[in-house]
Amino acid sequence: MPNLANRKQVDLSRDRTMNSATLAKALGVSLDTLGLWVSQGMPRLTPGRGKQPSLFYSGDVIDWLRDRAKNKAAQSDGDVENFIKANVEGKVAASSSGRNGG
Repeated sequence: MPNLANRKQVDLSRDRTMNSATLAKALGVSLDTLGLWVSQGMPRLTPGRGKQPSLFYSGDVIDWLRDRAKNKAAQSDGDVENFIKANVEGKVAASSSGRNGG
């Protein structure tokens, strides 16, 4: 299990283009999880080719995860919504409040 206390924080503001490795790190998930989410409809700007990683627009990913959580929460006990609140919304808020003048 990774030591999250020593993990470098990644800016997950809504206006970033991110490669798959950076997005996975920002969300605290594996590349395999990202691949699964892409197969389930998570939007990406470009598919990876060869050694080129897929590119994602963070705002689209956040919206997709939020919509997915709402749909799953309606079907379950809300675990996915709690994941989104803990892993996406808090990081977006922290990224926005940590900016200097912009």
